[in-house]
Amino acid sequence: MEQTISPPVIEVSTDLGLFKTLKGNREVRIPHVKKLKEFIQRDPSALRYNPILVNSKMEVIDGQHRLATVGMINEEYTVQLPVYYIIKPDAKLKTAIAINSSAKPWTPNDYAESYANQGNEHYQIYIDFIKQYKLNHDVLLSYLGLNNPVSAQDFKDEDFVANNPKVSKDLCEKLSEVGQFYPEYKKRSFAMALGATHQIFNLNAPKCPELKRNV
Repeated sequence: MEQTISPPVIEVSTDLGLFKTLKGNREVRIPHVKKLKEFIQRDPSALRYNPILVNSKMEVIDGQHRLATVGMINEEYTVQLPVYYIIKPDAKLKTAIAINSSAKPWTPNDYAESYANQGNEHYQIYIDFIKQYKLNHDVLLSYLGLNNPVSAQDFKDEDFVANNPKVSKDLCEKLSEVGQFYPEYKKRSFAMALGATHQIFNLNAPKCPELKRNV
């Protein structure tokens, strides 16, 4: 006989004092809370679809950063954003560890494909370059960002811009040409050094045309 499993009941409260810290859980990271704050301010409804998990003692098993973010927003703007939560009575520290350790983090390709599928052409350019040249993520960000470097966090936040794909392609082609003579041409240190040299020469090219011909 098949057992029917009832869906969890999502509770809601504006009383943040109900929730307790689970002893032994990871510490709340303020930089992460600030990032969540920016996201939730843009879309407060996200809280409703991402309830936190607590046990019968109201200790937070999963979602402590979301809870801290709500507290930060409520205190800063004197509002009463609610907290949505699910009670799993028998959840404990091992539950929290299992949830956090089993979650697979997003890779740069995951972010790129997600944004590209939503129509962001800069991330589609990144995907095309990755497929063609198979370069290290940091190297490719440098090559595509050119004189406006993009951090890994900017990339995750959809703030990446491919400034001049034609120049970036030329740089990747030059790196590939070097590969005919230097097998380790894709190593991060070498590729980054070549990229920096290429950019310096191109920056100076208007003043020294003879330099650009030799790059």
